[in-house]
Amino acid sequence: YADLPSEAAAAVRRLGLLPARTFGPDVVAAVCAVDRAEGTRLLEILLSASLVQDVRADDERDGPLTCGFHDVIGDLAQDRAGEEPQEVRDEVLRRWVEWHLRAATEAEARLTPSHRTMPRSYRYIVTDLELFAQDSEQTVVEWLDRHRADLLAAVDVAVAAGWDELSSQIADAMWPLFLRRRHNEDLVAVHEKTLPAAERAGDLRMMRRMLTTLGGGLRSLGRYDEALERYDQALAGARRDGDRLDEAQALDGIGEVHRQAGRTGQAVAPLTQALAIREEIGYTRGAALTRLRLGEIADDNEEWHDALTYLVRARAELLAVPDPYDAARALAVLGRVYTRSGHYTAGVAQLHQAEDEFAEAGSHHWQARAREWTGAAAYNEGRTAEARDHLTAAREMYEHVHSTRDIARIDQHLLALDGEA
Repeated sequence: YADLPSEAAAAVRRLGLLPARTFGPDVVAAVCAVDRAEGTRLLEILLSASLVQDVRADDERDGPLTCGFHDVIGDLAQDRAGEEPQEVRDEVLRRWVEWHLRAATEAEARLTPSHRTMPRSYRYIVTDLELFAQDSEQTVVEWLDRHRADLLAAVDVAVAAGWDELSSQIADAMWPLFLRRRHNEDLVAVHEKTLPAAERAGDLRMMRRMLTTLGGGLRSLGRYDEALERYDQALAGARRDGDRLDEAQALDGIGEVHRQAGRTGQAVAPLTQALAIREEIGYTRGAALTRLRLGEIADDNEEWHDALTYLVRARAELLAVPDPYDAARALAVLGRVYTRSGHYTAGVAQLHQAEDEFAEAGSHHWQARAREWTGAAAYNEGRTAEARDHLTAAREMYEHVHSTRDIARIDQHLLALDGEA
């Protein structure tokens, strides 16, 4: 450390301030207020001095350089970081948080462009990072998942520093990660931390966005009463402020809570209202998503004609947006309808296609769901061995996303199969 050029020694001190122990050239550039080329040069100096090590796994060696401090050096860096003036320490942490906000926002724009509507508050990282322009959706989702711990830490830093706008904006930008990888516990924890920040900032639109997102996370965890409470708050705010788009979002969420809780009779009315509003305001994608939900209810009720009417239209409209992830969801439910209504071959073909589309979208959870439905269809056809194979594969996929509720359901199916053997 003592022999380093001054700018490299400053980089050590600045990196020592970060809650993360791994970093690449882009993060070095951000916290040191230099361009990427200089960030790369500084990181290479630290590598040559054996102050940091390349922490990429063998199968990641062709990817971007990622380094981390050796344990002893990390402690040294943290000690030396205290030599920086308080204003420098605050700036470095803000730069680090903003870099993660911008990176997550670029991923959000790539994966869920319809969700990328909220403002961002950058002070330092004011230019695009252009991280994902050439990447597939699966690659972008994998990047988010690899950086999940740092994104969660960035939320904590922003909350602790009182950067209210930044903290709620990072939570908002993480939506595609929560959606595709089903980190529902993280979703709930992050939004419960940052909703008060949005309230303090007085951002009513962000508050409603966070309430409906939090409602969805609670719903996915089976916490239905709490989910309804959040959706009801969002609905009241939307109606108070005359926001028809948010009103429909809240109604759609309320309907889905009732559906998942097994109260289909209470689900239809709010979903029908949401569909009418979305059609009225010309929100085609939203209307298609509500049709998908109504199609699921018709499937649950074995109303096959209605289910196909809703789902075929939803699939076509979502493909036209384009929204490949939700279009794949519509296809999977279509496959389930066909298998349950006596069209096994056609339905299984659609489920296989949906599973492939979910793989491209980086959604392990919905891959598992499609495989589970394939197993259920095989069982109903008397193909017991095939059913066991598909359900076992689905269970492994659910384990990958730590979905304990889904794993428990699969275990019950497998136990029943064993009892019939």
